[in-house]
Amino acid sequence: GDSFGVITSLFSGLAFVGIILTILLQRDELQLQRKELAFTREELKGQKLQLEAQNTTLKRQNFENTFFQLLRLHNEITNSIECRDGSLHLEGSKCFKFFFSQFSTIYRNATSVQGEEYKINIAYDTFFENYQNELSRYFRNLYAIVKFIENNEDENIALYVNLIRVQLTD
Repeated sequence: GDSFGVITSLFSGLAFVGIILTILLQRDELQLQRKELAFTREELKGQKLQLEAQNTTLKRQNFENTFFQLLRLHNEITNSIECRDGSLHLEGSKCFKFFFSQFSTIYRNATSVQGEEYKINIAYDTFFENYQNELSRYFRNLYAIVKFIENNEDENIALYVNLIRVQLTD
């Protein structure tokens, strides 16, 4: 064993140098992995932002789809309204002129000593009692649409309320 002492020392030195090279290579590899992880984190942040934007868009599309379905239902309800008074037979939005004239007549004939607001309430109660069957679905649906808009997280509430207003008759 002593005759190979120089060679053993040489191999031991080479092994030590190999260990140091391995440690240096691993350090470089770990630095590359850290950089790759940083790039991956940045990419994931970008994907997260894209998913949030897609989620927002999907929520808005779902809201608008439901909103326009409710508007379509509102138009169907409006078109299905019928009013009859003697020989007069009206359908759809034409009934609202008739309803207005009936309410005006009831209001003019109402008397109240308690004031104008009380007179309006009495006239409305009498009017709605007479035409509740024709108007209750209309008003409930209109209320449901407004509540649907109000419960939405969108900041464009005025836009959607204006779209409802467009559907109303004069």
